[in-house]
Amino acid sequence: MPVCQLDPATCWAFTVTDMLAVRLAALIAKRGSTAVISLRLALLADGSELAGAEAVRMVSEKVSAALEVQHAVAVAAMTSNTGVLSRRTLAVYGRMIRANRHRLGPQNTGHGTRPSRN
Repeated sequence: MPVCQLDPATCWAFTVTDMLAVRLAALIAKRGSTAVISLRLALLADGSELAGAEAVRMVSEKVSAALEVQHAVAVAAMTSNTGVLSRRTLAVYGRMIRANRHRLGPQNTGHGTRPSRN
């Protein structure tokens, strides 16, 4: 049973808190995705075999994320639990964004690192 039906006085506070949490998660995902886009563009500009593999991986990750979100929507619709959809969607994309930032980061690709002094 939704919180609003249990105690109408707490309905507004619950909604505002939930909205703020979702907005914060969306903001974090936006900042992370901007970093991933710039890292991918730098890699794709290289034009190497690694860049081609990254382009294929990028498309397959997008399809995988869309299918995972679609599954979450279907489960939420069947269980009448649609209130968690935005959080679940952001969790799926946030997990992929963090993995891509880690994988594409300067420490892993060699971009942005200084040559060692001997």
